[in-house]
Amino acid sequence: TKVFEEEIKKLIDEGYSTININEYNNFINSSIRLKPKRVLLLTTEENDLTKKIEDQYKIEIELYDSKLNIKSSNKKATVNNSNLYEVKSYTPLDNFIKMLKGEEVKESAPVVKNTSRGQGVAVLNYHFFYDKSKGETCNETICLDTKKFREHLDYLKENNYKVLTMSEFKDWMYGKLEIPEKSVLITIDDGAMGTGKHNGNLLIPILEEYKMPATLFLIAGWWDINNYKSKYLTVQSHTYDMHQYGSCGRGQINCSTKEQAKADLKKSIDIIGNKDSFCFPFYYTSETAIQALKELDFKLAFVGGNKKATRSDNKYLIPRYPILSDITLEGFKKMVN
Repeated sequence: TKVFEEEIKKLIDEGYSTININEYNNFINSSIRLKPKRVLLLTTEENDLTKKIEDQYKIEIELYDSKLNIKSSNKKATVNNSNLYEVKSYTPLDNFIKMLKGEEVKESAPVVKNTSRGQGVAVLNYHFFYDKSKGETCNETICLDTKKFREHLDYLKENNYKVLTMSEFKDWMYGKLEIPEKSVLITIDDGAMGTGKHNGNLLIPILEEYKMPATLFLIAGWWDINNYKSKYLTVQSHTYDMHQYGSCGRGQINCSTKEQAKADLKKSIDIIGNKDSFCFPFYYTSETAIQALKELDFKLAFVGGNKKATRSDNKYLIPRYPILSDITLEGFKKMVN
């Protein structure tokens, strides 16, 4: 409906007016000559919408009659050739304007990708940031030079990716929101080097420069949440003080009882003020920890996995792509495409 109205508005704005079938037949039979910028609008079905458009814009839309002997060719109709432009649901406004001008238009239906397995969203997982150009160094595999981070954001921007907020991602996962096929979610774990205003302040200025949102999973008991204030950075829970290995050889939250896990998570909620999502330290999970999250009404939880997230995924085991220091731009492209 919206596209149809846009086309009619464009037709009128460009100075075109409509003719009826009798005028068209007389023109084809050389009985009359038509003034410039005259069009015959045909529809295969008259309904309330076409009547509404006719009344609102004072135009005529005729019901298509096979006796008209007009063939579909996407070329301008002339006295010698009764050609018909077909305006499809996927016809862009630029092509509609070409039709008005009598230019030949070539169109093909867009390729529909196989979505039987469901739409996938690349959830990107960063950790630490440093600026090599300023002489900074970082020897851990989860460190990333800001030059590479900018390359990632440039690629997303130049290729029209939708960078999601956590709220948008959550609503999509729960079937409350549809998102563009080219969508990604940016997440950062911990709150350490380069992510806050107290430890290098590299992340937030870049997000604000590109106007792209991201989610920081903060170890809430380790750093002051006020160091991460930005309208482009949502802060979520990465435990209060369980980001270390426990006696079971996994993240401490997985080695704890359910009540111990809940006590820690409640502290993080009090600081963060939000329980939309959580991410597991070191990507380790346990049924006990997941149950604690559910009982506290966390909506999502993230791990690793190196694959795209889909709506069919367990909402407490959402996969992400860990971004490591040796990533190449080609490797990044493979993740998001």
